[in-house]
Amino acid sequence: MNVKDLITLSDQNKYVVVSKIEVSSKIYFYLIDINNYENVLICYLENNKLKEVKDEELVKQLIKVFSAELKDDIKNIIDSINK
Repeated sequence: MNVKDLITLSDQNKYVVVSKIEVSSKIYFYLIDINNYENVLICYLENNKLKEVKDEELVKQLIKVFSAELKDDIKNIIDSINK
C-alpha cells in the first residue's frame, strides 16, 4: 500500500492513503475518507491487515510525525514548481 492509493475498509468507506511512515519497526498510515474529509484514521499494518490505532496518546504522537512528513512533501512540491 502506497501514498495516493485508494482502499475500501470494512466500514465500506473509501479512503486515500495520505501518508505512510515507519516508527519502531511498525508501518503506520494516515487515511482520509474521500467522501468525508473529517473522517480520518491512523492505522498500522499487522499481518497484512490494517488495524486502527486506538491509543489517543500514540495518535497524537503519530499526527506530529505525519504533519512533519507532509510539510516536507509540500515544500518539495513547491520547490520543484519554482525551479
